[in-house]
Amino acid sequence: QAETSEITMESGDFKAEASELGELVLVQKFGAVRLCDVSCGEAQITSESGGIRLESVTAASLDVKSSFGDVEGEAVSAAGGTFELESGACILRSLDIPTLSIDSDFGDVKLTLAGAVAEYMFDLDTEFGDVEIDHRDMGSAYRSLETREKSVVVRCDSGNIRIESGK
Repeated sequence: QAETSEITMESGDFKAEASELGELVLVQKFGAVRLCDVSCGEAQITSESGGIRLESVTAASLDVKSSFGDVEGEAVSAAGGTFELESGACILRSLDIPTLSIDSDFGDVKLTLAGAVAEYMFDLDTEFGDVEIDHRDMGSAYRSLETREKSVVVRCDSGNIRIESGK
């Protein structure tokens, strides 16, 4: 059974590099979070105030919550992922999460998928903003008619949703 790393920080920046972890539970009150070249089992990352940066992160599952601050990622992969943002942009590139759900109150969501847009089923909706897939305007909501194994669900109260193919 994998060990669980539980880390709670009141202030200051948290950085983990070139690490293999079991389960990760990280709570950051005030300060930035940066994970670079990290692999782990289930990961729960919560930031109350400060940005979250994920670079070359592989996890069995990924649960990210941010109250105030941007969430950025490059080469992030997991079997499933949930991102919840209250105020801040969510920008993820080379994203390989076959089952992804993002809920953003105030901020844009920009995703560059590791694969082609055609591989995914989408359910995208923004109350104040617009949806764009591979540079095509889809209005304020878009739902795929076809069923695919991979799915992306994004809900925004106020913000644009941009999704692009990586291939």
